Amino acid sequence: MNNNERIDSNNNNNNFNHIDNINKNEILFFSVWRNKYLLNEIQRHHRLYNENIVIRIDKSMDQLRYHPHRRYATEIIIDVDGPLEPHDHVIPYGTAKLKLDSYQAITRNTLPPSLTSLSMQLDQDIHIGTFPKSLTIFNHFEFNRAIIPGSFGSIVHLDLSSFNQPLKAGDLPITCKYLNLYSYNKPLQPNILPPELKVLDLNHFNHPLSDGVLPESITELRMNHFNHPLYNYLSTLHSLKILNLQNYNQKISIETFPPSIKTLFFFNFNKAIKPNVLPPSITSLIIGPYNHPLSDGALPKSITKLHMNHFNHPLYNSLSTLHSLKKLYLRKFNLEISIKTFPSSIKSLFLDKFNQIIKPNVLPPSITKLDLDSYNHPLQPQVIPPNVGTLLLRSYNCNLGKHLFPNTLQHLVISNHSNELLENDLPSSITTLHFESNISYISNPIRFQTNSIPPSVKKLIFPDNHFQPLQVGLIPNSVVDLELPNQYSHPLQVGLIPNSVVDLKLPDHYSHPLQVGVLPESLTKLDISYGFSQPLDPDNIPQSVTQISLPTSCTLPIPESLIHLIKRYL
Repeated sequence: MNNNERIDSNNNNNNFNHIDNINKNEILFFSVWRNKYLLNEIQRHHRLYNENIVIRIDKSMDQLRYHPHRRYATEIIIDVDGPLEPHDHVIPYGTAKLKLDSYQAITRNTLPPSLTSLSMQLDQDIHIGTFPKSLTIFNHFEFNRAIIPGSFGSIVHLDLSSFNQPLKAGDLPITCKYLNLYSYNKPLQPNILPPELKVLDLNHFNHPLSDGVLPESITELRMNHFNHPLYNYLSTLHSLKILNLQNYNQKISIETFPPSIKTLFFFNFNKAIKPNVLPPSITSLIIGPYNHPLSDGALPKSITKLHMNHFNHPLYNSLSTLHSLKKLYLRKFNLEISIKTFPSSIKSLFLDKFNQIIKPNVLPPSITKLDLDSYNHPLQPQVIPPNVGTLLLRSYNCNLGKHLFPNTLQHLVISNHSNELLENDLPSSITTLHFESNISYISNPIRFQTNSIPPSVKKLIFPDNHFQPLQVGLIPNSVVDLELPNQYSHPLQVGLIPNSVVDLKLPDHYSHPLQVGVLPESLTKLDISYGFSQPLDPDNIPQSVTQISLPTSCTLPIPESLIHLIKRYL
């Protein structure tokens, strides 16, 4: 037999042995599985595990001490005062997550060696050896004491949101990769922060930076109160992708940011941005109060999401070259636009204060979501782009007609319309129709006509301040989710709510008895508000109802047959 034949023979033997082992394992498995006693035991333990995987203690520690199934728990929440005994006396071995919502102190041997996550409230000294080696997540919301070097063990995720004591080298574990020092506002020196840090939250920090303070490993940095010159202190952070500088309002240069940044939050930044200063890697840019004219090259072509909520200068064609831009927020922009204003890539456009006449085909056909909250000029065909699926017209009080809207329109919010709403005013593609009411609505309400609501509508929300009677036949049989006017005070007529409605919200101030037949047999969820004062009659509640939502303030007597359906809300 040559070598090749020996190899083939060995391979065949190995394959046969492998198949034989699989067959034996399957036989053993099914032998166990078909044993009724063993099967019942497996299912019982599985059920107990699912029922007790999280245990909440809210009366006394005896709840946990004498809990018959506490060893199934992997997460324990303790919301009572009382000392913690050595682990396994009360907190069982196997607990992976422990949350101390009250003010228990922890000491050595308190925590089980299986623990990986700990949250606590009590501000106490943490001594070396307090934490088991298994602990990797520690959230201490009240801790504000000097740190004993080495006391935090091998923690990876450290949340000390109230901590504001001076830090020195060695205080923080070198294993830490996620660090929240939300309240910290002391100067930082080099080599204090862990060298492998990935995410750093220094929300209140507002001291000048220097070289080496921030580890080069950081991928996400939040310093919302920071407002000192950055110079080039961030330029070496080649892994930094998300930067949040909410209050920053200092000059920036080409050396300010590393070329790795993807997301940049500048909520208070209002300094002119020169061309090529922002890195070409940025995909999301939020510069809230920015209000300077834009020059060519000021915005990177990589941007996909742009917020300039206070910007109100002519755009000309400064955005037209941003061929990756998908979402654009210009909340206060109110200047003329042309066919060259916006790039053809835009999907979502938010122009909250815009009220200049829009000519047909000026807005890009790529838009699928359009917010024109302040727009109140007569629409013409092709003003609304052909692919818009969601449209917000909160000030519009001009002509309507289904020819004015694309047949892709599915979600429409309209607020200020006070004319008659006629059949064919709205397209039959609409599935969600939300009528809002503004200050003038009471004196100029919408006058609904028969068949004015398209038969395609599945979710219908009436104006809050609509007082006029709603006629039977107004609401189409397509509606599944219905919110009646909050201020509506007329008795609901039988047949007004169609048999298609599954989810119904009654008016806030509705106080009439619910007559037999008012609620449809299709109904499963009924939302009753705080103004309802009539007793609930089981005979008037359809058998299909599975949930009745009531405010916690409601003191109406609940019939015993309906108690299991009640869900309270604030």
